[in-house]
Amino acid sequence: MKRNILVLLSIIFVSGCASVKVKPFNDFRDTVKNTSGGIENALDHNYKSSREAFAQKFATEKDSKFSGLVITQDDNGKWEWSGKPSYVQIRNAKNVIEGINQSFCEYADLLCKLAAVEFLSEEDLESSVNTLNMNLRNAIEKAGLPKEKEAGALFTVAAVECAKSYFNHKRASSLNEALEENQLAVKQYCEMCGNLAGLIRTDMRDTYTEKAEIFKVEWEVAQTPEKKKEIVARMLEMNDSYTALNEMLDGILAIYKKLPGIHNSLRKAIDNKAFFYEDLQELYSESQKITKLYEKLRKKE
Repeated sequence: MKRNILVLLSIIFVSGCASVKVKPFNDFRDTVKNTSGGIENALDHNYKSSREAFAQKFATEKDSKFSGLVITQDDNGKWEWSGKPSYVQIRNAKNVIEGINQSFCEYADLLCKLAAVEFLSEEDLESSVNTLNMNLRNAIEKAGLPKEKEAGALFTVAAVECAKSYFNHKRASSLNEALEENQLAVKQYCEMCGNLAGLIRTDMRDTYTEKAEIFKVEWEVAQTPEKKKEIVARMLEMNDSYTALNEMLDGILAIYKKLPGIHNSLRKAIDNKAFFYEDLQELYSESQKITKLYEKLRKKE
């Protein structure tokens, strides 16, 4: 009887300390990093397009004054535009999204190290988490969001305790719980990025309308078929560019919708169940599509 109890306890201990497959975490990290690069390229092109639209509109409007280009410094030493052109808001949104993406990359790295038990100590783990959350806070501050709208830490306090338990006892269930504790934050930050990408899309629509209006004015005063043909060619080229920009934003929005579910599916990998590689492949495909569109647009510059 005593021997049977010992055997049962041994089985329970072994199952609780079952090894965690590190490969899904490495694949998740690699895909997140690849996706981040594609998004950064797309946002950079959108920002440049918005900035060029501002310059074109400012140069063609009769009421434009050079003083409208001058930035001023407030009492705290911060430089600001008095008119706050839309492209500046797009730059801020771009910076915040890139900051959050960088935090997602750091988070994915941290998960890999945690799954493989590569941290030297609890203090080493906590230091990495604190750095991750601090970098994220710095990125969010650029958005000027109300405090109640901030998602808080990406790696939560509760998740840290679960991670410590996994580090000390190697129980897969503790790592599973850590991911579960972070799931809401991942979802909220993806929603934040999606909302900011939506603002960029609205600006893109507005800048397209402004540029098209300039072409319309040129068309109406054009005197020769050759001039009109030139305007048509430029308009068609702009249509192609904005269609590509819109497709890139579609890809970005799709990525932020898929990422929380893929993060959640890592928990199944911990239990040695199927990991959603199909979803991971879809995320990678969206990133590749964005990169190809970006490269196509860059060649036209």
